[in-house]
Amino acid sequence: MVGWQKAKGSFQTPPLRDGSNPTALISQPKEKRDLFARVLLRNAAISTDIPAESPGPRLEANLPFPRVTKDEVQTSIFSARSTTPGSDGITTAVLKTAWPVIEDIVFRLYSGCVCEGWHPTCFKEAILVILPKPGKRDRALPRSYRPIALLSVLGKGLERLVARRLAWITVKFQVLHDQQFGALPLRSCSDLIAAAIHDIECAWQRGRVTSMLTLDIKGAFDAVLPGRLIRRLRCQGWPENLVRWVSSFVLGRRARIRLDGEMGDVFDLECGLPQGSPVSPILFMLHIEPLFKLGTVHPGRKRSRFGYADDIAIMASSTSLEDNCALLAKEWEEAQEWGALEGITFDTDKSELIHFTKRPKDRNPPITVRLLDGRQHTVQAVNQGASLRWLGVHFDRRLTFKNHVKGHCAKACQVVNGLRGLGNTAWGAPTHLLRRAITSCVLPIQYYASEAWWPGRNRIKNGHIASNGVNGLLNQLDITQAKAIRAALPVYRTTPVSILQREAALPPAEVMLDAKLHKASVRIHRLDDRHPLRTRLGERPGPDSRLRRMASLIERHAEYIDPLELPPWERSADWHTALSMVGYEPRKTKDELATAFTDRLGALSKRDIVVYTDGSQMVDGSRTAAGAGWVGYQATRQIFRGSEPLGHQTEVFDAEAQAAFRGLLEAMRSPTARMADNVHICLDNLAVTARLVTRSPGSSQARFRAFSELSVSWAQRGRTSWTRPGRVYIWWCPGHTGIAGNEEADALAKEACRQIPESQPQPTLAHLKRESRAADLQAFARRWPSICPRQYADLGISPHPKPPELRLPRHLLGRLYAARSHHGDFAAYHERFAHQDALLHCSCGRRKTPVHFYFCKRGRKATPRHLRRRMAKASIDFLLGTTQGASLLCEWMEATNFFSEICPSH
Repeated sequence: MVGWQKAKGSFQTPPLRDGSNPTALISQPKEKRDLFARVLLRNAAISTDIPAESPGPRLEANLPFPRVTKDEVQTSIFSARSTTPGSDGITTAVLKTAWPVIEDIVFRLYSGCVCEGWHPTCFKEAILVILPKPGKRDRALPRSYRPIALLSVLGKGLERLVARRLAWITVKFQVLHDQQFGALPLRSCSDLIAAAIHDIECAWQRGRVTSMLTLDIKGAFDAVLPGRLIRRLRCQGWPENLVRWVSSFVLGRRARIRLDGEMGDVFDLECGLPQGSPVSPILFMLHIEPLFKLGTVHPGRKRSRFGYADDIAIMASSTSLEDNCALLAKEWEEAQEWGALEGITFDTDKSELIHFTKRPKDRNPPITVRLLDGRQHTVQAVNQGASLRWLGVHFDRRLTFKNHVKGHCAKACQVVNGLRGLGNTAWGAPTHLLRRAITSCVLPIQYYASEAWWPGRNRIKNGHIASNGVNGLLNQLDITQAKAIRAALPVYRTTPVSILQREAALPPAEVMLDAKLHKASVRIHRLDDRHPLRTRLGERPGPDSRLRRMASLIERHAEYIDPLELPPWERSADWHTALSMVGYEPRKTKDELATAFTDRLGALSKRDIVVYTDGSQMVDGSRTAAGAGWVGYQATRQIFRGSEPLGHQTEVFDAEAQAAFRGLLEAMRSPTARMADNVHICLDNLAVTARLVTRSPGSSQARFRAFSELSVSWAQRGRTSWTRPGRVYIWWCPGHTGIAGNEEADALAKEACRQIPESQPQPTLAHLKRESRAADLQAFARRWPSICPRQYADLGISPHPKPPELRLPRHLLGRLYAARSHHGDFAAYHERFAHQDALLHCSCGRRKTPVHFYFCKRGRKATPRHLRRRMAKASIDFLLGTTQGASLLCEWMEATNFFSEICPSH
């Protein structure tokens, strides 16, 4: 909506200036295309590139890159979004529709390309669309634009497959520097920002000051020299078939530029990686990998460099800002020298410098560096009141982030202004959809990277509670959020903010920020051991920082998940395929699924073991307790049964996983296992059933891993000569449909919930997530009594995580909000704000009040017969204070046309 309002029409690009002749303007389409190709798609250092097969230092190929699997191929196609197709015109939707027919063909194509190291020529031809870069730039300069490659969707599927493998291998085998981010699993901008802020705060507590210098690589993707990229991959130890594929991918590329509605001629691309290809970001990162490991200035400065794709920052900490500048100047010169050898140029005009210090007497020294051409270039540090923008966050000298909040609130308000025209109190888009637009489009801008910069309202300092001085930030955020809610809800402009927060289920900014911290603290338990946040938190003891305060919100000994446990080529089918594998058909009813399950069970061999497992959770006082139960049958005879209490730090999901593992373990240990062919594990939790098949990382990872290992060992068990090795089958069993084994396992699990475990299991990831959500809801509930308006207190209205009223018709919901808040078309309201032309009385002659609808004689007379008894029994508190009452009131308003005919606004 905001983009539509900003649209300037399909006008031609403005005349361009050529750097070689700044006074002349280029306006002809062909000349513009030639200028874009020369400036954006060519590297002056191409003449210094080396041949792709040139001899040079090579590392023994020790990185894995096995054969392609069918599941990988399907995932690479089906996970793609609907993007603009390339020159072949084939879209993602077409591939998905034709997949049953083309699956084997595409698999053979991808498999052959990866094995042989070849990228088809038809996938290397691109249509280049020239798009303006965001922000206020000089549109006459070619570098104010970005060339985006429209590639074949089928070819991008192959590139996406390779990119996912490269990303996983890169992190697992430590190919890149720990602080080099971009296109890598579980490595976000916010993580890098949090790590940098942590280092700055730790330096402060050690009596040091920190300086940060940002670098920008000119051209980035478009400046990569093919020969040097290929040599880099060989030096890093990548297998030869991958190196050949990359060589085929980057060499022999061709493109046509589409500009101002005209398509240019095809021309060859001598260098660069196509912007728009899924594999380009990770290849670019591998290309500049040595930049983050340079250490001739100070080999011990392993944490001095941070980078997200081509956004690079170098930090230095010491007791003097002048010493920091000297060190940063040397590292910048070292980076320039390395870049000259690799054909990479740094844009010196875009480099920025900031000093982080709380000492008022510290000066603001600049950095002076000698360029390769002998000239000296000086970068002035940002002023004390200004900020430096890096990775979307505005850093200021004292890390107050006031400019950051101000800037992002302004951006969020632009989106809010675009949404205001979509509805008012009488008409517009459905309220729940507008609320979703707020949570999806406004709040992510407003609270961007807050888990990294938000310090909390207070902190512990020298054993006492100290304020962080964040009231100003919270006020700005609350004001912006209130504007967003007013744009979404059908309310009057004077409606109190606390009412807006309750009705939209969007609590005050402080609660929202703390909730993001809780979510981030849980996420830390899903990061790999080499992640910069994990390594920093592993340093004990350590100084206080925002990162440490955030991590302390949950228990440290809770379950940690290894996101790199399974490589992409070992992961099984996706969610939808997994459901079909376990016998679930979404179009069938529960009774039909139960009948199908019973029929499947009856067709099994009498020798097979059938194990029913279940997990349960019950409320035990103020806590919940979980338990697991299992029972096994062979030839309709029960051969074992058991249960296990799991305590109060485990969820139903984890209990189901534990039950499946214990059930399979008992089947393995059963004396009759040697006479069985197969084992069938039957459980009624669809999510756990799918996880047992897909083996994706998540809560109770150790249990799923143990189950998988146990399943493999079933074929190696001791058995009689007439039985087969067999395998372990996993089936979804419809719960509570009278299936005896499932009912018995459920009873065993419930009984286990009442027992006390011998030792308390560690908190699982699922438990951490639930506790985090509960803490966020409780925080708003605790605050509500202090901000609750009197009229809401009288009605007994309390916070709700997802108010059902949001789905009521917008024009009726507006009347409900007005009656609840007393801010609406009422006589007292109009008199309070001196509305001279307002209609103060109903057609019945009485003054308009928030509850007049309840007493209006004409309204009662107009009530349809089917609503009279229900309305007569309903009280005002019921109609305005409950969900059921609100639905009844809206039904009555719709049936009587009360506010359009009996008590109109005008």
